[in-house]
Amino acid sequence: MTKYAEEIADALEAIEEAGTTLTLLRHPMEVDAAAGEKPWLADHSNQLGEGQLDEPEPHTITCVVLPASGGKIEALDSRLKSGTLILEQYRYLIIAASGLAVEPLPKDQVEYQGQTWTVIASTSLAPDGVPIIYKAAIRKGG
Repeated sequence: MTKYAEEIADALEAIEEAGTTLTLLRHPMEVDAAAGEKPWLADHSNQLGEGQLDEPEPHTITCVVLPASGGKIEALDSRLKSGTLILEQYRYLIIAASGLAVEPLPKDQVEYQGQTWTVIASTSLAPDGVPIIYKAAIRKGG
């Protein structure tokens, strides 16, 4: 057990109280088996054939959805430049890591307000290597 177990439980409780649950979708990805590439899925038994994995994998996330600001998004994704960010198209998530089977990664998608949003960047708060929360920037659409 991590020495931050209490912080992990506290983060989950606070996010559950202030936030909501959403669905994160991990879509199939191309795999170059000849090059020895492995996707982020722990179980590769669902591989359909050369280079393709099966249907999107849904994961329930508990998170707080915040309006985006240039500073929050740029802190996660340095490719964005000030002044070019259309903030209505972006949101910032604080996701409880407790019980989450996967780390949010770029190109994952989140179903929010009846629309599909794409993760553009994420990072974790993991002082001893075990995540307490994830912070993710999402963009409306694909």
